[in-house]
Amino acid sequence: DGEPRSGFEFLRLVDVARRVNEAATTVESGPETRPETESLDRLDRLALTRRVLRGESPGVTGPLGRAVGTPAADHAERIERARVGLEMVTAFHPARLDALEAAIDALDGAARADARDLVGGLLALQRALEDGSPVAVSDAALLRGATATAAAAPEAVAAAYPNAETLSVAGVSTLTASLEDFLFVLGRETPVDVHLYLRHGTGPEIRDQLEASGRRFDPGEARE
Repeated sequence: DGEPRSGFEFLRLVDVARRVNEAATTVESGPETRPETESLDRLDRLALTRRVLRGESPGVTGPLGRAVGTPAADHAERIERARVGLEMVTAFHPARLDALEAAIDALDGAARADARDLVGGLLALQRALEDGSPVAVSDAALLRGATATAAAAPEAVAAAYPNAETLSVAGVSTLTASLEDFLFVLGRETPVDVHLYLRHGTGPEIRDQLEASGRRFDPGEARE
């Protein structure tokens, strides 16, 4: 009869984010320009990173060269791993970056200078990647776009998934800041019930993380 036989739809979270972003401009309160629905894969992002590191970007190459070695382009894979790590723990959220800066200020001497160079260089690199990429820099960036959409225009979630009642997320061993923000906003701004199923080994740590960060960082604040 053409009707689905199951009330379940199995998707990657990044695909959920894509559909929300696609629906963003279909609702009255949504943005005039649709958020990105595609992202760079790792190889394309590395290629763009190397181009940026070989270019005339002293705000990028200067601090990163001091942090990891010169020429910085020779260390592109190491720098990309560091950028991913920074994205995972901060989602480039202003409050999280402020907290990181405060932690760096508490370090001593050379460690403080090295950390400032690394984080400052990575943030400059992130801005350069965003300026140079025709699509979102990463899948995490797609999640952040969907988070911003759901916070500003929650009707877009209903437009994307008109019959959705529950979002169940399973198999999470590491809860990144971008994913945390996305789930937090869906649970707060929409009628969708969000269920997060954790693993035995890492579950207690993730639970503690959620209890702390949910009070400290509001995903609805200004984003990248």
